[in-house]
Amino acid sequence: MSTSSIDSRLMSFGELLTGNNSYTVPSFQRDYSWTEAEVDQLWDDLRETLDENRSEHFIGAVVVNNSKKPELMLIDGQQRVTTMSILMCVLRDLAKEKGDEQLAQTISQKYLGSLNLRTRKTESKLVLNERNNQFYQENIVESHKITVLRDLSKKKNIDK
Repeated sequence: MSTSSIDSRLMSFGELLTGNNSYTVPSFQRDYSWTEAEVDQLWDDLRETLDENRSEHFIGAVVVNNSKKPELMLIDGQQRVTTMSILMCVLRDLAKEKGDEQLAQTISQKYLGSLNLRTRKTESKLVLNERNNQFYQENIVESHKITVLRDLSKKKNIDK
């Protein structure tokens, strides 16, 4: 007879992505589909949190299946986790462009993944579903200049 348990706790986004865990979006989950409206709402929430000097903001529930720990299956919260991960990639790339390589490296290692010394590519802490993952890994997780990402989004007609 198998037993299961539910573990519910409040965590910061940083706590969610730090450590040895990785997150996989299962194939049955929908594709990443946030539009400019949802991203703008999240961005406004984050800015308001900072403007009001609040130490935290509830971003919503994230539900994972941890039966194969440290690989966690992302059951609910994929859109938010993916968007926050993309934001961390942008912050990393902006830090690089500003010449702050140490900050860029810290963001990458702490929140995005670890560098595979053989391939020299980041092994991401987040793996999206089959339709989204290759684009995400090659164009978002791998560091690019912001102008390259803007050009790519226009070329592929991707929402802001």
